[in-house]
Amino acid sequence: MGGKLKVALMENALLMAASDAVRAIMGFVILLLAIRLGGMAIYGTYKAVISLSSVMAVFLNFGLQTSLLKFLAEKDKSGFMSAALVLRLLSSLLLIYLVLSASDTLEELTGISRWMLQLAAFLTIFSILPLFRSFFTASLLMNVYFKISLLGYTLMTALVAIFLLLGMGLNGLILAYIIHNSVILTLFLWELLRIVHLSIPSFSHIKSLLLLGLSVWIPLIFRVAGRYSAEIFLFAFSGAIQTGKYSVAFAIMTLALMPLSPTTQLLIPNLERYPEADRSHVLAKVTEIEYEILAPLIGILLLISDELMSFLSADGLILRILLASTIFIPLMKTNSIWLIRGEKKAIITIRGMMVNSVKLALYYLLTPLWGGVGAALSYTIGELTRGPLELHLIKKYGVPMNWMKISAFMALSLIPMLLHSLGYHILLAIIYASLVLLLYRRLPKEDREILKAVITTPLRILQEKGLLPNNIFHLDR
Repeated sequence: MGGKLKVALMENALLMAASDAVRAIMGFVILLLAIRLGGMAIYGTYKAVISLSSVMAVFLNFGLQTSLLKFLAEKDKSGFMSAALVLRLLSSLLLIYLVLSASDTLEELTGISRWMLQLAAFLTIFSILPLFRSFFTASLLMNVYFKISLLGYTLMTALVAIFLLLGMGLNGLILAYIIHNSVILTLFLWELLRIVHLSIPSFSHIKSLLLLGLSVWIPLIFRVAGRYSAEIFLFAFSGAIQTGKYSVAFAIMTLALMPLSPTTQLLIPNLERYPEADRSHVLAKVTEIEYEILAPLIGILLLISDELMSFLSADGLILRILLASTIFIPLMKTNSIWLIRGEKKAIITIRGMMVNSVKLALYYLLTPLWGGVGAALSYTIGELTRGPLELHLIKKYGVPMNWMKISAFMALSLIPMLLHSLGYHILLAIIYASLVLLLYRRLPKEDREILKAVITTPLRILQEKGLLPNNIFHLDR
């Protein structure tokens, strides 16, 4: 039984990573369609609306998505899920009412138009969707979540193409977003009701969810504000086109980080089966593997940034600045695991507030001066300020990092920043990729085997679940 549970946990972890991959990839396809068929200004305005809605929604979060993961493991799934859904829905309706009532005042205070504030408030209704992810995660039913997500994003991609070809512009993008989320919400609710019966939540359910959830709520507010405020400041100070260019660059950076997700999902679920003394060594190896995956991706993107962003009608400099922000991401992930396992809530909160407070202050100072470049600098400087703290925490928790190896991979990812000024970017990228392949053949056998597992295991599980044809990748060879 224990073996079956382990396999189920692994499969669900990888399907969770696959769901994130679908969202990132399909989001990029939608980005391409929006820019090519609608234009950068329309896409920038759309992103500003979605970002504003995301910032509004975080104030309704209460940490419910995290606290649900704990309480849904108990017998009373119905009571806790009902309580979370009611809390999120009522808080969203209250926010909509407040924004509608005070939209004139808010427009004067923020400089954001009334229609944009009202639309963003309405879209917070869909902030209820992450609660279903928690439910399917806790129920080990991520295959259901994955299939519905894939269907939803496929639908949105088709709707975006159709609506923009019909000349509906921004209205088409917003309508596609609403239909897409409405369909996903309906299907999630249908599957939920097949498993549990919703009921009127008790005060004890609500109290339990809030007491645990509020501990992660404040760090979440700072994290979401630090991520999405760039588009809001850009739209207010520099207009829709600059907002769109920044959003394109940020989307590409997010795609570059995407391969780290299956790495963590594949290796971390097995952490608890190791003796306590070995866990730090496991995390150190995970960190090394993440740098081995991330470094060449960042390096190649740095070299071809101008060509790639020119194809997308955007700015290569913005992308290069944002890519520099990724240098400490694997270290940050390792520390997060230690902090969460040790329930170091104060450190988690201070860590998030420090980094994102820097971002928010710099957004206000640099965005009016330099537009998208200023927003990218603000984000990257904020991320780089975490470096000393992350290094301190790694040392404090005794994670035995091979610093020579880590430094070499950091250099491997950033040296192309210097080579970029030489020109011949495509040729340099080909030479760089060829040298990396030769270099990686000299990695320790353990590293090469883990890299192979990281690449093939998600595909194998998707094939076994019938989500991919068995004859495409020949993974059994």
